[in-house]
Amino acid sequence: MGEAYKKITQQIPLVVEYLVKKGVDKNNIEISSVSTEEQHPQNNQGVTLANVISGYQMYQRVTVKSTHVEAVAKIARESTELINQGIYLESHAPRYYYTKLGDLKVEMMSEAAKDAKQRAEQIASSTGAKVGVLRTARMGVLQINPSDSTATTYEGNNDVSTLEKDIIAVVSGSFALAN
Repeated sequence: MGEAYKKITQQIPLVVEYLVKKGVDKNNIEISSVSTEEQHPQNNQGVTLANVISGYQMYQRVTVKSTHVEAVAKIARESTELINQGIYLESHAPRYYYTKLGDLKVEMMSEAAKDAKQRAEQIASSTGAKVGVLRTARMGVLQINPSDSTATTYEGNNDVSTLEKDIIAVVSGSFALAN
């Protein structure tokens, strides 16, 4: 374990240096604590021998958080260059979060409410009634999906796999009717 820890503590600064050279602001780099997992051998039947430790695996995560999404995606693809320096790493695809949802939610709900009223007016006009005041309104969960997806779930979706997203907002409204 001591040798593995020493190797990690020597390699993490090299990874940070690599990222900074690629244009990542050092303040956007997060380094996790070291994680250790016991490794257990298996017998001839493939059963793990839980009471025998054959070694340890240690790892540390380096995370880049940035609004420069194209640059981060490029670095994620190219970071395997570090393997040539003897640094073992796993590079994962970037995760894309929509960070201005609070601002957008108000606008989307307003547009959804206007649409709900227009639909209510179309339904009411077919029966000779007129739409009155809004009595109740309820906002459903938001569905943040990859572009061109219409997937919905009860608790809402929050896609992080793609940069381009479609956001679906549902508003239910109850209107008074007048003749």
